[in-house]
Amino acid sequence: MLHSACKNATAINERTLTIHQAWFGCNVRSAIRQDEETTVMVVQLLFARMLRRMNVDHPWTMEQDARDEVDEMMNFDFTWTIEDLALCMDMMAKNQLKPHYNRPSTGWIRECQQAYNERKFEAREEIAQRAKSRAAADAAERAYNASKHLGWGDGMERQEKGRTMAEFLAGKNKLTFAEREEMAQRDKNRPKTTDHGGAGSGE
Repeated sequence: MLHSACKNATAINERTLTIHQAWFGCNVRSAIRQDEETTVMVVQLLFARMLRRMNVDHPWTMEQDARDEVDEMMNFDFTWTIEDLALCMDMMAKNQLKPHYNRPSTGWIRECQQAYNERKFEAREEIAQRAKSRAAADAAERAYNASKHLGWGDGMERQEKGRTMAEFLAGKNKLTFAEREEMAQRDKNRPKTTDHGGAGSGE
C-alpha cells in the first residue's frame, strides 16, 4: 500500500480522489514505521509542489524550515493518510480551505488542516452511518432467517397477509408456535371476572 500511495500521491486532486476515499488510504504513521525516508521524501515533494503552484512569497525558503513544517503536517492527526496530505495540499494550493491572502504561514497551514479535518469528520460520520445501516440490515436478515428456521416465519407472514378461505378449507389454518405463545400470553393478561350471582350462592 505504501508503494502505491507514494507512486500516485502527486496525481491526487479533487477530480481523482474524494475525502471519503482518502480515509481508506495509507496511514502516515504506519508508512513512517515501514519506510520513513521514502514517506518523508514524498510529503516534502507534495509540499514543494504546493508552494510552486501557489507562486507567492512564503517563509519556507530554508530547507530545514520546510522539513520542520512537513514534520508538523505529518504529526497533525494520527488518523491521516498520505492521500489525506496530498488532497489537503492540493486544496490548499487552490485556496479552497482557508484564504492565505498571498501570505501563507504555519498558522495558515494549521487552519487549513483543521478545515480539512472538519470535512473529514463529515466523511467519518457518513462512513459510520453507512456501517450502522448495513449492520441493522444484516441483523434484520439474521432475525428473519432464524424465525423461519424455528417455524415462526410462515406464521408471521400469514398474520401480515391474513388467511384465505381456500387455506382454511384446506386445513392450513393451524396455529404456529409463535401464535400459540401469543394467545397464551393474551389469556394470562385477560382480567379475571368474579361471578357474584352463581347457583352456589345459598344465602
